Formats: sequence, C-alpha cells, structure tokens
Amino acid sequence: MSTATARVDHAIATADAIAGQPVQVQVQATAESWATFRDLSDSEPEMLVAELLPSGCLAFIASRPKAGKTWLALSLAISVATGRPYLGRFAVPEPRPVLYIALEGTRAGIRARIGSMARGMGIDPDGDELAGLHLAYKPPGLNLGDAQWARWVVELAAELGVGLVIVDVLRRAANVREDNSGAQDFAQLLRGLDELMHDGRALVFLHHFGKASETNNTRTAGERMTGSGALHGAYDAALFITTASEGAREMTVEHDARDIASARPFDVRMTGDGTGSSGGYTYRDTCQLEWLGPPVDPADSTADQLRVILTADPTTSQTAAATQVGLGRTSAHFARAWARAHEATPPCVTPPAGALHTATQAERQMQLGGS
Repeated sequence: MSTATARVDHAIATADAIAGQPVQVQVQATAESWATFRDLSDSEPEMLVAELLPSGCLAFIASRPKAGKTWLALSLAISVATGRPYLGRFAVPEPRPVLYIALEGTRAGIRARIGSMARGMGIDPDGDELAGLHLAYKPPGLNLGDAQWARWVVELAAELGVGLVIVDVLRRAANVREDNSGAQDFAQLLRGLDELMHDGRALVFLHHFGKASETNNTRTAGERMTGSGALHGAYDAALFITTASEGAREMTVEHDARDIASARPFDVRMTGDGTGSSGGYTYRDTCQLEWLGPPVDPADSTADQLRVILTADPTTSQTAAATQVGLGRTSAHFARAWARAHEATPPCVTPPAGALHTATQAERQMQLGGS
C-alpha cells in the first residue's frame, strides 16, 4: 500500500513579508492510497462534546446581539475543561484544557458569569476544578488575520495543551468584511489558524447574525451570519440561537453540522436568582443553563389561527391571512404555519371566542348542520 509524496517549492506573499519581499515557503503535500487512507482513518469522528462538536472542528456560536452567545460559550468552556455534561445533557467524553479569548465585556462581568455557572454545575470556582480553563482577556492589538497573531494563538494553544479555543467575538478578532471580500478575509484568517484544527483542537468563533429583515428572516440560521458567503460553507458545526427572551433567560438553539447528524433544535433556560444590579448574576450567585428538550414551535399556534381563518373564508389569500396573524407572508414562521394549516384543516370548525376572524351566523348554522 503505497503513499505518493510530492514536495514543491512555492513562493507566497505574506502580510508580514520583510521590506515587501516575498517569503519563500517549502510546501509538503502527500497523497495516500485508498487502503492507507481507510486503515488510518477513524471509523467515527472523535467528539469533544457528544452530538454537537467533533474534536478538531471549526465551529460557530451565532445569534443576534445580546441573545446569549457568551453564556452558551462560557458554559461550553466550563463543561469541556471539567468534563461536566454541557447544558446538563450533552456528554463530554473527557475533560480537555480550554483557551477562551475574551474580546468583549468586563473582567468583573466574565468573572461573575463563570463563577455563577460553575456553582450551578456543582463546581467551586475557588477550587482547583477550573484549572484547565485559561483566559486571554483583550490582548492589545489582537488581529487573527495577521500571521504573527495567528502564530501566537497556535503556539499558546499547544503550550497549554488545549482541546478547545473559543474566540469571543469574531468581529473584534479580525476584519472580515460583509461584502464579497469577506471570503478572502476569512480564508486568510483560517490559513493562519488551520494548524489548530490539524492538531485536533476545536476552534469556536462567536459571531452575529445580520440585521433583521424580511429577506434575512427567510434564510437558514447559518445564512443569516454576517459575511455568510465566506462563513456558512466553512464550518464543521454550529450552534445558532434563533430566538431568545429578554436577558437571554430562555433561548431556542439550532444545531448544524457537516460530518455528524445535526441534533434536533432545543430550548435552553437560565435558572437561579441573581443578586446583582437589576437581577444580574454575581460571582457568589448560582446560575444554571438547562437543556429543556425540543422547542414548542410557535408556528403550531399560528396554524391553529389560520385554520379558523380558512374555515370561515376558504378563499382567504396568503397575504390577507399573514396580515391577520401579524406575520410577513414570506417569513419562515408563516410558511410553516400555512403548510400545517392545510395539512389538517377540519371540514367544519366553530371558531373559538375571540378568534381573529368571526364567522357569520349563517356560516355557524351550516357548520352545526342547520339550514
């Protein structure tokens, strides 16, 4: 079983080339026979977090601003560093050290979140259980699109022996433009950090959705990330917070993945009483992020409203129905509800009190069998 190896000299221009001169880099590439590839490959992906994140993956945690990304990410960091199940549901096969690069928030705020969530997992944040969690707080001048900064992350991760690097957030870590140039920006960033994944270390970026619009709301969660042309096709796994209550106390999370089956969407609830200002959590508080299971789809209740509307007037157009239920006709929510309303529309339904559309007295008599 042979392995063909090709070695070529390849000159590339790098961002930190001295005096504008290109740097000569020797590139080594290998090709394996199928039998070699088959026998040296794992039968299943090694998992950092069961069902969600493979080891050595590129991943995203994304949402609109202030919807709970950092809560999910810090909880993930604590779980991986200690081996505790993520969100109390997803097993961590073995604890691995974690590097968390925090580029937003205050030191006090991050300390309070980690302390309160650790207590919620039964961990004493003043003890030794969090020894595997390492934080780099707002490194001055950080730019992961720069080769020297990328090398700093790769070498620090190797020195600490981490299995997970989390960058909170992408827009402060590098300049990835939102237009077509974003693909080039992100490709440059990944070239510098690819060694992390090659060494089996997962890399997770926190990122934002684009501005809300009717067009954006019809896209998949991955397509809603800013710079999506460069990002959506790049990740191996992702967690998207698609809905969140005020203060991110409750959220719905969608999972997407490349080489493993995507987990079903699930709800997460934050429990525990915060004693800080406006009910916020302090270092001494106890906070739990709990997996609640599959979400209740709001489209189900909208479908019930649509059945009432369509029973009273079967000729009602989609546009008119969408207006009556207060949704955009092209929104994903309305599309699901419209389809479900037609799947099981009873032939005769008496509208409940307070329905959006009230049937006439004659219609009611016909529904009840009257003449």
